[in-house]
Amino acid sequence: MPKDSGAYTLSEVPPPPGWWPAGRWLPTTPTSGEVTVGSSDVHGPDFGNVCLGPGGGRTLGFWSNKNGQNTMNGLGMDAILAELRALNLVDASGNPFDPMGYSGFRSWLLGANATNMAYMLSAQMAAMYLNVRAGFVSGSALIYAPGTQSANPAGFATVSALLEEANAELGLHPTAYSGDPWRSYQEALKDAFDQANNNRTFVQPGPEACPFDSPY
Repeated sequence: MPKDSGAYTLSEVPPPPGWWPAGRWLPTTPTSGEVTVGSSDVHGPDFGNVCLGPGGGRTLGFWSNKNGQNTMNGLGMDAILAELRALNLVDASGNPFDPMGYSGFRSWLLGANATNMAYMLSAQMAAMYLNVRAGFVSGSALIYAPGTQSANPAGFATVSALLEEANAELGLHPTAYSGDPWRSYQEALKDAFDQANNNRTFVQPGPEACPFDSPY
């Protein structure tokens, strides 16, 4: 047996700035593990970390300005509005929101607030739906979405899964006021879309793609 044989604890050194989130390192695996050094080769523990950054997100502001309008026109405004009407979007009172024209859609986006969390969730979901529809964001992209049902144990979910999840939730609960037991769940969905629409929380392919400065 080697003279240095025995049990050891290996701990991971925090990654450099730019890894998610700044100042609050988020590993995807335990940050330390036990190994026993003996007569055979030792493997592990394996450590995992994630770097988040841009992924093509566009905000509510984009979709409510000329750039967003032109993008929707390029996709076919009537067709896009029909697709939005097929979603479970709601207004401030929880009534179904079925946009018939861009002007009404723009006003709805600009007026979104979280008094009824379902309204703000609807607006953020609509923006992400348009991001995917326009090809700015891949539906298979992973984003940070803690507190959602689609999230894996590390807290990440695909955009497409979150869109389906949020749309189903809005169909069940078109209002989510303070005190409603499902409000915090809707807020988790809203936050996931909000951060991704602001182009902050997409899983990057590796450290070489991670910006040195945090997106926050």
